[in-house]
Parts: sequence; structure tokens; C-alpha cells
Amino acid sequence: MARPLLRGHSMLSENELVGRLRELAPFRNEEEARGALRATLAVLGEQLHEDERRLIAEELPRELGGLVVRQHRKPAPSVEAFARRVAEREDIAPGRAIEHAEIACSVLGDVLARPTRERLLEEIPNLRTLFEPREEPERVPPPASSNLEAPSDLAEGRPGAERSLAATDSPPAHRHSVARSSDPHARTRLSSAPGLRQEQKGETLASGRPGSRRPISDKH
Repeated sequence: MARPLLRGHSMLSENELVGRLRELAPFRNEEEARGALRATLAVLGEQLHEDERRLIAEELPRELGGLVVRQHRKPAPSVEAFARRVAEREDIAPGRAIEHAEIACSVLGDVLARPTRERLLEEIPNLRTLFEPREEPERVPPPASSNLEAPSDLAEGRPGAERSLAATDSPPAHRHSVARSSDPHARTRLSSAPGLRQEQKGETLASGRPGSRRPISDKH
């Protein structure tokens, strides 16, 4: 007498298992992920004897467990053959079916109790690679907001102007302005001015005018 099918021991419902599949791969929608899960479980049931099918079914939600138990044994000799059968049930390309099978088996391996999972893998050693854990996609943090105001105070402003006076094409000063000179104080500094201070002001004997404004000869 066959043992009655017990309610699954899995803490996850079918919808939660489907959601787990969608976390591991970019399925187009929930129905595609559900189809991948059901097709994989059905083909997996074909790999097992009745006792193993029932053992696994007891740890799955009722509907999924029943799907596994209803299958008849016709084992696939390789992962590629397994994927072809999944592809036929999903009506997709075999290449995509391999990925779907890997994701579904990975989730199943997380759900099953360790003794059950080990017994399953002993029964199907040629399909062990399908049950290897998959890495979750890296979650990239959203980019920082670019709507930041430019600094407006002196503490945050950039040193220097965007367009310096030296680089401008139209200098604001007239031709002889000190603003146009790279050293506007050169003529007033004693260290760099040409000649002595008296020479600069024209007060030397060499530059003095001959005679005086009122010669002594004109005095009476």
C-alpha cells in the first residue's frame, strides 16, 4: 500500500519559491518563472524511483509535490538531455532551459532537508551540477543625486577665477595702464625702478635747467 502524500514540510509556498527563482534570474514575469519551476520538477520526477519521488514531495508545497509523484521513471543520461526535456515542457530553446533548470534545482536544493538532498544526489549523480548554489546578482546602489547646487560662498569656492585678467582677449584697462603690466609696481619700487629716485623725478644736476628762473644778475 502506497504511503499517503503528506503536506510538504517546506516553509515556503509555491508563490514564494517562484519569487526566489525571480531573485536569481531575470525572468520576464511570474508565469515564466513558475513554468520553469514546474517543468524542472516534472523532469526531475522522471529521474527518480517512487520512494525518492515521495520523499521529495513531502518537503514541497502540495501541488508541486503531487507534480513530482505523478511522473514515471525515464532517466536522462546527461544535463543536456535533462534540459531538452525541460525545454519541451516550457516550449523554449534548450540553451535557456539549462539555465531555468539550474535555477530551479538550486532553489530546490535550498528547500530540501539535508538528508533528503543527499539521497537525491546519490540517485542522480549525473545531474549534481544542476544543484550547485548560484550567486545572487549584485545589488548596485542607486546613483547619488546630481542636482547639487554649486558652492556660492568663499569657503567652498574654487581658488582663482574661471577667466583671469591675464588670459582675457580684451583687457579692461587702457594701453598704458598698470593693469596690463605683469609687474604694475615695478616703476615705483626702488629695487626695480630704473635709476635713482632723483633721476626718476628729474632732480639731478645733469637734468637740471641751465640758469635759474631769476638770476642774481637781475637783482638790484
